[in-house]
Amino acid sequence: MKRDITQRIARIASMEDHEVELAASALLIARLQYPSLDAPHYLAGLDEMAERLRRRMQVPDEPEHVVNEINTVVFEEEGFRGNTENYYDPRNSFLNEVLDRKLGIPITLSIVYLEVGRRAGLKTYGIGLPGHFIVGLLTDSARVFIDPFNRGQVLTEDACRRIVISHAGTSAGFNRSFLDPVRPKQIVVRLMRNLKGVYLSMKNQTRALALINWILILAPDAIQELLERAAYYESVGDYGSAATDLEKCASLTRDEEERNRLRAKVAMFRKHKTSVH
Repeated sequence: MKRDITQRIARIASMEDHEVELAASALLIARLQYPSLDAPHYLAGLDEMAERLRRRMQVPDEPEHVVNEINTVVFEEEGFRGNTENYYDPRNSFLNEVLDRKLGIPITLSIVYLEVGRRAGLKTYGIGLPGHFIVGLLTDSARVFIDPFNRGQVLTEDACRRIVISHAGTSAGFNRSFLDPVRPKQIVVRLMRNLKGVYLSMKNQTRALALINWILILAPDAIQELLERAAYYESVGDYGSAATDLEKCASLTRDEEERNRLRAKVAMFRKHKTSVH
């Protein structure tokens, strides 16, 4: 199962971003937890919601009308909502569970919103605010920021800034580039990081490691995951692999002190005889 998922993630990595099917990718990742997951069933559900939305839209370039209609379909008719009562429930991070239970966290509800909008012909895109994922909608007349976790609330730029401040604790960390579109592969990586955190909290190192490996297929220069994988290799005595990952980290970091520290550890690992076979 993991090998099949890994091969398909490698194919996603080779695609252009506009070719990546976001919902299908999220369901692929969920197969790690749900091997018999029926992806076509869930994709058909998104198609049905989109078709319903398409029939309702009479003025597709009027932002207020578009947002009202998609919110009606997703939140009023379908009943999706943010799981404020049990935010850290692992099921909130699996798209199949979100579609079944109508409960999710910002990124999974945003994927639902994005995919329904895209299928209906809307120009929706992800926005990866630190700590809180939202959706952007582009029409001929406006750009709108939408919060699917809060029933499709329309946000101003100042409201987005306040969200960032509430998570980061300071206004100094806000940058307008936070409002730029996030590419589909980046969204997949962010979802994987959420799930990695879920498995680490469950002390399921095997599945967390699978996600680390998949993240590094899509984002080979992800320093955090390289460090985490190196730590795993060290823990099992695979010093050669640990050294390879740390060497790459050293080449990526701009901090000279950190680079020297990593290279010293690489040299130490190279002297070890790997104990795994």
